[in-house]
Amino acid sequence: MNIPTCLAIDPGPEACGLVEIRGGLVVRSDKEATVDACATAILSSPDIPVLIEGLSNYGSAVGDSTLRTAYAIGKLASLAPKRTTVIRRTDIKAALLGTGTGSDSVIRQNVLERFGGPQSVKKGGPLKGVVGHAIQALAIACAWSVMRERGDIKAVRMP
Repeated sequence: MNIPTCLAIDPGPEACGLVEIRGGLVVRSDKEATVDACATAILSSPDIPVLIEGLSNYGSAVGDSTLRTAYAIGKLASLAPKRTTVIRRTDIKAALLGTGTGSDSVIRQNVLERFGGPQSVKKGGPLKGVVGHAIQALAIACAWSVMRERGDIKAVRMP
């Protein structure tokens, strides 16, 4: 899959997944980047789009972890509002899986297949070292790429 140049972030209350893609290749990945490290990445790459996974409402109570993640999303999106796209989890699933449902493991499998299958994360593979939350960040970039190809701007949520 040839993903356009971008910086994609899977935000969390403590740690975030982060990938930077240039020329269709993952040039940076971090499975446990701090929010401050993600902020530095955004500010040090002023020429590329920033993609952040947004929250989706599943009808359950919101706890401290969700609130801290929402704060992280807002903080990161505010650093580059004109080049930041926030994409809801349900829209990521719909773009990659064709449905708004699916587990993290199904999303991971889908992303790996787009880059040559499970061997893509092994030594010499295009995704060597892209693991954990970084795979989920890569899923955001894959979904954004699919949405752009389809011209599906309605699925993209701007902050």
